[in-house]
Amino acid sequence: MKQRILASALALALLATPALAAEGDLFPAVGSMPAFADVSPAGPGAGEAWYDYESVKVCVEAGLMKGTGEGFQPGGGLTIAELATVCARIHEKQGGMALPEPTVGEDWYRPAIRVMDELGIDTGADPLARATRDDFARMLSTVCAGDTLKAINSISSLPDTDSADALRLYNAGILTGTDDYGTFAGGGSLSRAEAAAMLARVVRPSLRRQFVPAERPDGGDDPAMLILGVSGDTTLLTVNGRAVPAKEYLYFLAGGITQIGRYFGSAADINWDATMYGIPLAQYLKEDALDTAVLYSVTEDEAARAGVTLTAEQTAELDSYHAYAVETLGSEEAYQAYLTSQCIDEAGLHHIQSVGRLYMNLEDHLFPAPDQKELDAYLKETGILRAKHILVSDKALGEEILAQLKAVGNSEKKFDELAELYSEDGRDSAGHLAAPDGYVFKPGEMIEEFEDGTKALAVGQVSGLVESEFGYHIILRLPVDAGDELSIGGMSVREEWAATRMDALLQPKLDAAVVETTAPYDNLDVEVFWLLMLGL
Repeated sequence: MKQRILASALALALLATPALAAEGDLFPAVGSMPAFADVSPAGPGAGEAWYDYESVKVCVEAGLMKGTGEGFQPGGGLTIAELATVCARIHEKQGGMALPEPTVGEDWYRPAIRVMDELGIDTGADPLARATRDDFARMLSTVCAGDTLKAINSISSLPDTDSADALRLYNAGILTGTDDYGTFAGGGSLSRAEAAAMLARVVRPSLRRQFVPAERPDGGDDPAMLILGVSGDTTLLTVNGRAVPAKEYLYFLAGGITQIGRYFGSAADINWDATMYGIPLAQYLKEDALDTAVLYSVTEDEAARAGVTLTAEQTAELDSYHAYAVETLGSEEAYQAYLTSQCIDEAGLHHIQSVGRLYMNLEDHLFPAPDQKELDAYLKETGILRAKHILVSDKALGEEILAQLKAVGNSEKKFDELAELYSEDGRDSAGHLAAPDGYVFKPGEMIEEFEDGTKALAVGQVSGLVESEFGYHIILRLPVDAGDELSIGGMSVREEWAATRMDALLQPKLDAAVVETTAPYDNLDVEVFWLLMLGL
């Protein structure tokens, strides 16, 4: 214990010691590296964002970057305000105008924005917006004097931009791109850690990178070649020894990103600083696509083990998809463009569609329609209910309808007639009830009063008036059949029953699957991938 206390005291003493600039640093150290809770000389812990401690230390000690009040936040997105402040500090250190402190009540970043304005650097309308790689190159190159960015490389062009500012930073060894080909991905964002790594090379020339971009192989129309440098047929990973080609994994990834994009308005507006279930969005999407690839591989294995194959009719239907797609999209060229936009070719899409059908066949084979005993147990377990109702806003009318039903013995035929005549539930364009057969629903899918009112009835029984915020309901509880379609989700009760059992069967096999990845998969940057896809 005494040794631990002495070691801690020594560490604190070292932290308090004024920093000394390394020999050759362009900007002398002006302070010491604080003990940020989220960066450590030992490196990031499990689940933490990547960062390079030495780069952070160089930037902080040179006075270019500071903490945020919540640590250094290496994984946080760099904003225009932060970038402008860094650039204003660099400009000052080179003998330019001083960066003043904000006035009372002024946002902390306003003085830096004014400095940028004086230098003719556009910072846009929202200083708190994410800075792109384009913004970083443009602003940093503008404020750095010629001697600050001496060329150590001889790169004449970049594969995805003609930006002179970006090219200058590449030749100075500050940037090296997102892959071996020097891809810039200018629309992508930067984390604070990534910015620190580049800025540290500005401060300390010994950290700068000599770089010769590799020549990208000619992949023709193959998106995988553009993005990963390997063909779409190249094995990107294996699942229990079964190969997953790059084109199929990228198809799953593109589909996941497109779906997530709906939450942001469009796939072009995704906020890559966002998290999903506490995981950085890019990491979540990469792992989600991997999980999908594992599911498809395991499904193929299980279908083969069970002797399940496609029927002749299913094979013919899949074979006819090409003609259907061309007719739907208007031309062969449009269909091929669609395939490219999804990172897939026709053979890959055919295989994915085939496995999807195999999954349904396997489910039908293993879990045919339940008998009544199984169905009743499932309904009790899940609480699935089926009911019709007559909804009216006038209580007196509701009581009159109840009296008419009672007079004929609460028959379902009379219930339907009165519902069509009086119910204020949704109707179609012709004025007929939109849900004449009622609703099949699970707990929580309907308003509480309707659900509780249905539960209180025996099958075939009619309720009294059940009041809710929508008016007065008269409910008829009905039996649930395996073929009934759930009101939310569109699956039949039988399909829902089978799906739960299929999940229970496959999940242990998915958890136990042996997944081996390749370097192209490990090095795949999801945000850069999507930026390149948007440019296709």
